Amino acid sequence: MAMIRRILIGLVAALAVLVVTALLIVQSDSARKAIERRAAAWSGREVSIGSLDIDLGRCLRVEAQAVRIGNPAWAEHPYLVDARLMRVCIAWWPLLRGKLHVVNAALVDAEFGLERDAEGRATWAVGAQQKEERGEAPPLVNNVELRNVRVRFRDAGLDVDLELRAEGGTPEQPDIAVRAEGKVRDAEIHAVLHSPAALPSPEAPVVVSAALVIGRSTAAAAGRLRSLGIEDIDLQLSIAGDNFADFNRLKLLPIPKTPPYALRARVRNERRDTWHTEDMAGRVGDSDVAGRFTTVLRERPYIEGEVNSKLFDLDDVLPLFGAAPKTGPGETAAPEQEAAKAKKKDKVLPQEPFVLARLTALDADVHFVAEQIRRPDAVPINALAGRLRVDDGTVHLEPLDFEIAGGKVSAELVLEGRARPPRAAADFDVRGIRLAKLLPNLSGQNVAVGILFGRAHMKARGDSVAALLANADGDLTLMVNGGEMSAILLEAAGLDIAEVVKFLTVRDKPVPLRCAILDVHLDGGVAKTELFVIDTVDTVFIGEGTVDFGKEHLDVTLHPRPKDRSPLALRSPLHVEGPFADPSAGVKSGRLLARGGAALALGLVNPLLAILPLIETGPGEDSDCGEFTRRVRATPQKDDEAVNEREKRRAAGGTPPR
Repeated sequence: MAMIRRILIGLVAALAVLVVTALLIVQSDSARKAIERRAAAWSGREVSIGSLDIDLGRCLRVEAQAVRIGNPAWAEHPYLVDARLMRVCIAWWPLLRGKLHVVNAALVDAEFGLERDAEGRATWAVGAQQKEERGEAPPLVNNVELRNVRVRFRDAGLDVDLELRAEGGTPEQPDIAVRAEGKVRDAEIHAVLHSPAALPSPEAPVVVSAALVIGRSTAAAAGRLRSLGIEDIDLQLSIAGDNFADFNRLKLLPIPKTPPYALRARVRNERRDTWHTEDMAGRVGDSDVAGRFTTVLRERPYIEGEVNSKLFDLDDVLPLFGAAPKTGPGETAAPEQEAAKAKKKDKVLPQEPFVLARLTALDADVHFVAEQIRRPDAVPINALAGRLRVDDGTVHLEPLDFEIAGGKVSAELVLEGRARPPRAAADFDVRGIRLAKLLPNLSGQNVAVGILFGRAHMKARGDSVAALLANADGDLTLMVNGGEMSAILLEAAGLDIAEVVKFLTVRDKPVPLRCAILDVHLDGGVAKTELFVIDTVDTVFIGEGTVDFGKEHLDVTLHPRPKDRSPLALRSPLHVEGPFADPSAGVKSGRLLARGGAALALGLVNPLLAILPLIETGPGEDSDCGEFTRRVRATPQKDDEAVNEREKRRAAGGTPPR
């Protein structure tokens, strides 16, 4: 036993002598140069080490000074690493098992040049394989000390150019602070990240905080993440700014211009490719917003979620369709939106391409509900509900239902964003809207009350509202059943001087409105009236005309035919003509129509056939509009078998977009 003990003691002593000798050899000048040569041959880079010190203890301590590792010739920065001092303390037991566990590490006056070119070559990928290797977990580092550390990061493929500065892990500054400035695509970035210098095991969470400034938008986050990788992140995020479109500078997803906004939410993930945005709340313009989203990162990202609002201002979503929100008193608007509104505009229809047509980079399925909608100069619309789906570049808004003024509007919209120009199709159904509630100002003046019904179908091509309407084909039918109209308005329209004097000297008595029908056909962006009639107990108005959406010009004439026999009735038509921005109205010279009453009614028969289904499903056959159509159809006709060309078009499904 004593002999075995002496042998073991001798072996340990011999091993100690060998280790000390090896350390002396490794730290010698010749050994340091040999290390430089081997490192340069392996990496293909210039490598230089000013001095090297290795100590054995509870961990393997390696300290190097004046360390330089060069970058390849294609890089802009000359060095991958240029450090005055680098020090690491490596745990023994993991090292013996082939794993690198750094107990503590220190960098002093260090500069890193991290670059990746358009071909995917990365300066940090060393050795024979110069492309970046993915999937390898980084070594575990428990404690970090950083003093005057700078990182220049440039990625030509992602169009990123940042300069980062890091300090911390010292008695003066226990936590690590990383500040970044530079460009990400077209965005000027200012960011700061705070993290503890002492990092636990890979499974333990790390508390971090960060802030980001892009344009006039700011984002701040605080929470926890796993010390290694980007899984198991749980952050409280808040963003605010003048315009969401500031983030378009990152060129990630098309984002519309918005009024000023402020939102907060919880953001978490269990896997790298699945992110949950929960408990979202805040405001966009004058609208309150709440909801949740789940985002799946794949070749085409997929977003699923819900958005809810108790009071939703339609002005805040107008930028989605290329229109600017209102900027008057009581409205929340960004400075550039105020400036745009200040400019005089010759065009009325929105010319700016809408964002929905550019949603080709992702898929989505989002339900949205608004309990109440606010629209300036109109009664709030209640119970808006809809579903937005984006599938391979095609945007579906279906169904889109909302209640308004005691009635209901249902719509289905489809926009094919991948087509050039985008293709759109829309169907609308309007039922039971009470004009007295929809237009309270007018009803208070005895101008018009009644119940509105309607339907519309349209197909078009274009990337803005103006372009779509300028190329639209389709049909529109509106019908008002019942109500009253101002007698002064009727007599003034008929220019019945005697009656106007009578009502002006007594009072403006309401006149029952039997029925009002407008039937329009759209062809190549030009709307032409197929049927335009307003029937009251005093007057029948027959309208005709065109509206050119491409030129933004209208030309409409309203022929009044008073039913009473006033000797001074001039029966001159009213004419409205001019650009949308500034139309003019006046009396058109010439008589009303040369035809008699029977001949006048005869011209309404065939167009009325096309709107019979709307009467049946709308106000009903027993309504005033039903009575009006029966009365007109009972008029003697020369051609009882006349086929309505309009009905043939509808039966054929309308005119396809060009």
